[in-house]
Amino acid sequence: MAMRRRTGAAVRALVVGLCGACGPPPDAVPVRAAGAPGGAALPNPDGQEPLSPLPGAEGAQPIAPPGTATVVLIPIAAGPGRVGSPAAERGRAEDEHEVDVVLTRGVLIGHTEVTQGDYLSLMGWNPSFFSPSDGRPAHVDPAPPAHDPGPQQSVSTGEEPAARPDRGRGEPGWPDPAVGAAEDARLRAAECVDVDKLTPRACGLDCPVENVSWFDALALANAVSVADGLPPCFAFTEVVCADGAPAADPQLCQTPARGGVQDAVVTPVDVQSPLDCIGYRLPTEAEWELAARAGASTPFPPLVGDGVPEQLGCGEDDPEVSQWAWYAATAGGQPHPVGGKLANALGLHDMHGNVWEWTLDGGPSRPGPERGGLWPEGAAEASPGVWKDPLPWAGFPKRISKGGCWLNPAFSVRAASRDELPPASRNAGLGLRLARTAL
Repeated sequence: MAMRRRTGAAVRALVVGLCGACGPPPDAVPVRAAGAPGGAALPNPDGQEPLSPLPGAEGAQPIAPPGTATVVLIPIAAGPGRVGSPAAERGRAEDEHEVDVVLTRGVLIGHTEVTQGDYLSLMGWNPSFFSPSDGRPAHVDPAPPAHDPGPQQSVSTGEEPAARPDRGRGEPGWPDPAVGAAEDARLRAAECVDVDKLTPRACGLDCPVENVSWFDALALANAVSVADGLPPCFAFTEVVCADGAPAADPQLCQTPARGGVQDAVVTPVDVQSPLDCIGYRLPTEAEWELAARAGASTPFPPLVGDGVPEQLGCGEDDPEVSQWAWYAATAGGQPHPVGGKLANALGLHDMHGNVWEWTLDGGPSRPGPERGGLWPEGAAEASPGVWKDPLPWAGFPKRISKGGCWLNPAFSVRAASRDELPPASRNAGLGLRLARTAL
């Protein structure tokens, strides 16, 4: 998500509908409300009923206060949809059960992934492996951690946490100490790059930030809210930095020496659900997938061809995938600047590949036959078999990420593809995209 930061300036949101190339305007002109141009409906690539712009989008006028930063947001209308993949979809995983959902409120989603420049300007450092400074986080403090408190009881899950990561400063994050040996082996099976042989290569501040935990992602969302004059959505208590040191605030973990947030108790601020907050947050899995599909039911948008690739393995380029995604066949072993591939019908870039994107959802959480078709928590049926605003939030040991990344084969960057990782996970293929509820 491209944000331009000027000294002493607040972050302001640019909300657009269809945006052509979808790059922020040269002068970073903010807009308070918008939909498709002229209030037109957003197209549906399946030829079904078009998605409607958000109420109040017609006639939106730009405001141009000096010295503002820009967050480009795309409106996704409330309404019904389907997430997951049909049983016959090639490359599907067993946890991709099709589920009918309904969003009762619109959502504004970042038109790109959060960039390294975004994170650096708001959090004070760049944790990315592929950073401009030869793969080392900006402003590196070479001093080792002051102490190692050893194993601690996790304050977020009540379970014994994985070993403290001592790679952090410029290392790729594999094996990921937060996931354990079995999970690491499973992740490697879906990768097309020998992660043990990765070497730091400068990508640039317009590349997606990676190597961030789920806690770091929520801390960034809070920082953007505060900079934009909005209330933060998340309260952090019992914060533990990646070096094992406790902290009174997650921002205190945002240094190379501390390495980001490794654990915390996170609760919504003054609302029952994060969806009720007006500040920035992560999208839910359902919001993310409906936005990625933009009305289509195919694994990829059906722009050139039918959206169903033939080649799904490592190194096998397929035009149904490569027009949308930086993945193993096109990425050359690293992420790329955001917005470099085509946008989908809603104007969203990089929903397929580049980096995995954290969502709010806890996991395991997808309803399926093994759970009697029920979501364990965080969703109510709007009608039989249709789930309203699903958000499994509290009490889950893992969090869902979506979209696949630069080292994955095509089957991992489909719209339905999903992964479940401990919230402390951070690696060179894991980033985020911001969202806001359209209240």
